[in-house]
Amino acid sequence: MKKSAFLIAFLIISFMHRGLAQGDIPVVRVNENISTHFISDYELEYMDISTNHVVGDFPLKNVLRIKPKQRTNMDLGVVTIITETEYRQYRLIYVDDSQKADKTIRISIEANTTFNNLDETLNSVAIKDLAQQMMERGPSINAVVSKKNRQKLKLNNIWVIKDYIFVDYALSNNTNIPYSIDEIRYKISDKKVRRKRSNQDVEVRPEYTHQKEEMFLGEHRNIVVFKKFTFPDNKYFTINVAEDQISGREIRLDIAYSDLLNANSFKS
Repeated sequence: MKKSAFLIAFLIISFMHRGLAQGDIPVVRVNENISTHFISDYELEYMDISTNHVVGDFPLKNVLRIKPKQRTNMDLGVVTIITETEYRQYRLIYVDDSQKADKTIRISIEANTTFNNLDETLNSVAIKDLAQQMMERGPSINAVVSKKNRQKLKLNNIWVIKDYIFVDYALSNNTNIPYSIDEIRYKISDKKVRRKRSNQDVEVRPEYTHQKEEMFLGEHRNIVVFKKFTFPDNKYFTINVAEDQISGREIRLDIAYSDLLNANSFKS
């Protein structure tokens, strides 16, 4: 709520400062039989539609989909869109011919619509780019490894950038049976408690996962990104990988707090 209030207040102040007229706002043509998609390279933080005659939702983190509820001759007002790094406004005009409606609008970055979102230290595009660069680096950690049923789960690298922790790991499948990943879970677990682990674990959800879960024969390498966290010496940060086949192969890797403290900084 505070975040949305800040963004709205920012817009009001910005428009008052610039004296932005309605004629300066790009026009988007809409029709009740066609969905219009606004697509951004950045994740969308907020949207506001100034009329109840148009509905909108976020089918993906970087996509806003809108559509008029019914045919109308009314002025459909303005849609406001805020991403991690910018804001945009578009005036909605209804057209009777659905073929003339805009299907896709790319949200491009412009100097006069960019601002610093105080709630973000790295935006999604920067994180993705950093992860891709990290995938091109070799491992700097070799001693943190787990082996089971001819599988090997190994920690390659840990990096800390601003408020984020990047964890680079690889799962090797040393059999001729393809390994189909069902789920990968990340937890903080007690070192000594094993049998009742479900009662002791605290799940940590990543902010970003570079590679999708997949079926593979050789190696599956991935980089996951977390908001900065800490845990005591009597616990591990664990990676649990489970297969979705009947065989149910599963493997876990325990990462000590000392490994986290030894995380490297990253220079592109």
